[in-house]
Amino acid sequence: MDNTKTKILILVSGMSPQIITETLYALCVQSIPVWIPDQIHLITTGHGRDNAVLQLLEDKRRFYQFLQDYNITKPIQFDESTIHLIKDNQMNELADLRTPEDNEAAADTISAVIRGFARNSHNELHVSLAHQLDRWISSGETNSLPANVANKLKDHKRVALPCKLAKNAYKSTDGNLLAKIPAWLDAEREKEQGSEIDAALRDLKSLFGAKPQTYYGLILMDGDHMGQWLAGGESKAITYLESFHPKVRDGFNKHAERIADIKNYGNQKRALSPNRHLAIPGALNDFSLTVVRHVVEEEFLGRLIYAGGDDVFAMLPVADLLPAMQRLRYAYSGWTICKQRLSNFASVRKAVCGPSCAKMLRVGLKVSTAA
Repeated sequence: MDNTKTKILILVSGMSPQIITETLYALCVQSIPVWIPDQIHLITTGHGRDNAVLQLLEDKRRFYQFLQDYNITKPIQFDESTIHLIKDNQMNELADLRTPEDNEAAADTISAVIRGFARNSHNELHVSLAHQLDRWISSGETNSLPANVANKLKDHKRVALPCKLAKNAYKSTDGNLLAKIPAWLDAEREKEQGSEIDAALRDLKSLFGAKPQTYYGLILMDGDHMGQWLAGGESKAITYLESFHPKVRDGFNKHAERIADIKNYGNQKRALSPNRHLAIPGALNDFSLTVVRHVVEEEFLGRLIYAGGDDVFAMLPVADLLPAMQRLRYAYSGWTICKQRLSNFASVRKAVCGPSCAKMLRVGLKVSTAA
């Protein structure tokens, strides 16, 4: 009986397919040990499909060049047959996501694709251990790693833990061993006898006081109305008064109280300017290059997969999913950060991204045969 697992990488992309090569670089080059998928499945729109084929696949382009540049000789299936198009309720392909209904269709498609792979026990997906490890480290028990578990871990390679978890773990003498747990589980899972992975999961349940989580959360974030902001649409234009420095605004208002023409001028919508075109991309760069990684990896136990402009794709433990979404929502909007976390699903959904977010929050991966 062949117990070999098929390693599947599932990605969601918008107009830019570079998330594929960037994620492959992280997994196949930077990761220790490396994780090379057998198949790559891309979930995208019609425009996203066209760009992926044109830029990555057609005429042996970037995808094949990437494999050659980094000497990846293992066959990886990635072609038009592994590209999954987002469709509406009438099964029409969506060229782009423009409405809340389109976003719901995207969530349905992502859920369906992941659910299909998760049902097959021959597909390899990964257990999320970050939440349990962090709780165990925070309990102050890191100096009492059981001898039987320590002995099983010592011959395995360390893996890259999420940044926040790694900083906490390596303060302990057991930090080096804790970073070997994922590699140990992978090795036990690949053995022909299914009992090895069951025994390993029982050891972890005894260690953590609960079995490892069998789901992890994915955040797919996209800023709303960016085209209107950049085009200077009426609903996104600001008035001249709103564009003034606060000190200038105070002086302007004093004159406007006496002169109606000045007041009318201040209330007019300001025309789009080159400075605004520079300011918006600059703010997006700061958000995607600095803020997102800090929130996902420093404040929470997540891993940032992709961040560019107003697009974010990240993976987190389920326990961190909703507060991280709330934090990113506030950071993106420039709101004052609320110190009190929202306590229920309905309020988080409303605060973060509206009703269309409900289905996205239900996207989870069943990642353990021992669930």
